[in-house]
Amino acid sequence: MHHRLRVVAAVSVVAAVLLVPALPAQAKNVSIKTWSAGFCKAFAGWQSTAMKAHTLVEDVITNGVPSSAKAKAARTKIVSALDAASKKASSTAKTIEGLGTPKITNGAKISSTLSSAIDQTSSTFANAKDDVSGAPTDPKKFQSTIKTITTKVDGELNQAGTNFNKVSTLDTDGALTKAFAATPSCVYLNGGSSGNANSSSAS
Repeated sequence: MHHRLRVVAAVSVVAAVLLVPALPAQAKNVSIKTWSAGFCKAFAGWQSTAMKAHTLVEDVITNGVPSSAKAKAARTKIVSALDAASKKASSTAKTIEGLGTPKITNGAKISSTLSSAIDQTSSTFANAKDDVSGAPTDPKKFQSTIKTITTKVDGELNQAGTNFNKVSTLDTDGALTKAFAATPSCVYLNGGSSGNANSSSAS
């Protein structure tokens, strides 16, 4: 009897532990200098991957393809690029979350808004990849289909862009803007030689 009670008690303890919800981990607070450097490095990687898909798509829209064989080859490249962009968006969002909370006004909200906006593009690219994979290889139909898919993607990326713009409102004291301007790895956000952040659309 005592042995059975001990077993029941042990099971009850384990069950209690499993049923108690885990407390959410508290995001670490980091200096805005450290956070902005990490963010810009991650964002640049995402932007570069997205631009590869953008370049391939624009080439088809602008120049078309001369044959079904070329259409098939282009389709394969675009599908691969969109898949990479989707995965990169997801990993970049997680990287930004892992940076912690910048020590500025609305730091937590700014970080979550940016990571969510980038993560949102992951499904956009994934859906576009699926659409492109089913595109016909007839040259004219392929070009037309890519144009249609691009219009859809543009609309979804514009929504993500709207979410990015919310950060300007959250940056009430301009601390984030100043940090970006003072951080070397963020030069491209200010129109520097590394590219323009507004060119991140992959459509």
